[in-house]
Amino acid sequence: MNRNKRSKVTDGLHVSAEIVKKISEFLLSSGKNVSEEFAIEGVSFWIAAQPDLALHIFPPLLFKYTGNQYKIFHIKNWMKSIKYQFKEFKKIFSSHIDYSCSRSEKDIWLLLSTTDYIYRDTLQPLEDEILKSCPDIHVESYASMRKKKLHTYSLSEAGLIYKKYINYRREFKLKSDHFFKNDFNRLCSILPEISKINLYEAFYWFFNVFVQRNIINAIIAQYWFKYLKPKKIISGDVADPLNRIYTEVGKKAGISIIDLQFGIYDETSVEWMFCSATKIAVWGKYFSTLFEKVHYIDPDRLVVTGSPRFDYLVEEKQVGYSRNDSNANNRIQLLFASMYTSISDYDANYDVNSINAFKKIVIDTVKKFDKIHLVIKPHPLEDISWIADYDNENITILDKKSDIRKHILESDIFLTFGSTATFDALLRKKLILSADTPGLVWWDDIFLKYNASIPICSKAELISVLQNFINNRNIMLRENNSRISNFLSDKLFNNENKASLRVISLALNI
Repeated sequence: MNRNKRSKVTDGLHVSAEIVKKISEFLLSSGKNVSEEFAIEGVSFWIAAQPDLALHIFPPLLFKYTGNQYKIFHIKNWMKSIKYQFKEFKKIFSSHIDYSCSRSEKDIWLLLSTTDYIYRDTLQPLEDEILKSCPDIHVESYASMRKKKLHTYSLSEAGLIYKKYINYRREFKLKSDHFFKNDFNRLCSILPEISKINLYEAFYWFFNVFVQRNIINAIIAQYWFKYLKPKKIISGDVADPLNRIYTEVGKKAGISIIDLQFGIYDETSVEWMFCSATKIAVWGKYFSTLFEKVHYIDPDRLVVTGSPRFDYLVEEKQVGYSRNDSNANNRIQLLFASMYTSISDYDANYDVNSINAFKKIVIDTVKKFDKIHLVIKPHPLEDISWIADYDNENITILDKKSDIRKHILESDIFLTFGSTATFDALLRKKLILSADTPGLVWWDDIFLKYNASIPICSKAELISVLQNFINNRNIMLRENNSRISNFLSDKLFNNENKASLRVISLALNI
């Protein structure tokens, strides 16, 4: 596989991103561009939707849907719209802020991620360090805000929220009607790369799914910010729509925002082209260069801090934490970071069946080795029904919500489709094996591209590598340590001290 040639996946996502950029800057008959026009009270819903549009809406419209398939897409969007609107009405009468709660007199920092495992891995270590090192700062999170004791408003107060909700919807309906009547055809003329009907589908999704779903989120965010008055926002998920709504509300309020690099990013990560944070905290020089050269981010906004997700390794060094060698009767432990299969919309040639085939290869191979114990960690978003048929004493299946990093220390070999946790395994000097089946990994699998891992293309190769490890473990680990040192040199800030402290320092100085 030529890893220096961009794939259809990458090219398609960049085409999608350029379309979103063109639309964002398109001047409407109102005298405003699209980003400015599709906003209410200074909160741009279009800007909030940009990553979703570039990553998930335009790619299937450009490269997958043909003929009558757009009708199916239309129906699915309509059904989503009805479902989301029902949820929103429920939220109006259940999500109320208790202004009688005592607000902290300290400066409040809002740590923002609506995804549990992202908060756990990246923002929780930062929160812990803030609480320990910064007594004058009070931390709030999206979860903590939602868990506060809430009281139902009086009917008149609930009515005000409902009225605002209706006014927002009415205003967007007027904007939508005006756009399709006066501007849509003119916009189509400057976008020859997408058909008129597919462009209509994208805007239908925006007005009837994204906007309808997030109107109430924007209202609640405004109420929360009025109550909390946060001084800083540190976000852990640049592509998440709800995160985007909250950061847009924060921008309007003049709050400084830091986006943290959460995971491994490459040329396909076009969501970063739409990051509007004040500063972006990245893992290492490699990613800083990638964001600047590929995703066109001003280098003055990029700060190399390392990642709080690796701070636990610093603490382990300080206390001398070590592996429990009694685990699994001293058999060689192979930790398999599995993955979900719902990412195939980008590329018609991407065969999701090959993912499941590789999983089966792993399990069938391990059954042949008495000296190897397989530990499977499903992805948090993965359907794990495929594992049920493989009950074996050589196989342990972890809870998919568990933290894989706790199990890396006990492992000898780490097998991956490209998981972010591979960095944790590299920092622990584990032998890394990467799935390298044609049509399975994307062109820019960073661990394969820079020789940080051993490629596995077939069952025979996996058997060979495992047998070699059994027979020549020390030799393989020496070679592995050399590969790891070369790979990590520019990918991560050195982990001799905590990245959380560098992120805190950055936040204090913006």
